[in-house]
Amino acid sequence: MPYWLPKGWKLFNTLLEFWREEHEKRGYQEISSPQINYNSLWIRSGHWDHYRENMFVIPVSENEVYGVKPMNCPNAIVVYKRKTRSYRDLPLRLSDCDVLHRKEKSGELHGLLRVQMFRQDESHNFIREDQIYDEINSILDIADRFYGIFNLEYRPELSTRPDEFM
Repeated sequence: MPYWLPKGWKLFNTLLEFWREEHEKRGYQEISSPQINYNSLWIRSGHWDHYRENMFVIPVSENEVYGVKPMNCPNAIVVYKRKTRSYRDLPLRLSDCDVLHRKEKSGELHGLLRVQMFRQDESHNFIREDQIYDEINSILDIADRFYGIFNLEYRPELSTRPDEFM
C-alpha cells in the first residue's frame, strides 16, 4: 500500500485534474462511493461468491459483515438506480478514480508487483443499443488521447463471457 510523498502527490493531482477535464469534455460525470460497504451489496452483485477471498473483510458482529471496496461496479449501479431513468437520459457516463483495495496473492496481477491499494480509472456507461458503436468509438478516442500523451501503445480486445462468468 503506497505512501504518496509531496512531489509524487502533486504529480498525481496534476494528472487527475487533466483526467477530470478530459472526461468532462466527453460528457462523463464523476462520482465517488464508500470505501466500505455492507456485504449485502457484494452478495447482490455476485462479487461475494466469486471474489470474497480477494477482499478485505471486516466482521463487525455475528450478523454484520463489511467488505472493503475491491472494484467500483456495484457502487456505480447503486448510483445509477438512485432514480428512475428514461431512455432519453442515455447515454449516462459515470466515471471514478476511487481507491480500491484487493487482497491479491503474489503474482496474480500480470505486470504489476503485489499491490493491495491502487486507483483505477474506470467508467460505467449506460447506453441504448443504438448508441453502442458511437460509445465504443468515444471510449477508444479517450484511450488514444491518454496513451498517446505518453507515447504508449495499446491493443483493444473484445472480451466475451467465459464459462465461469459472474
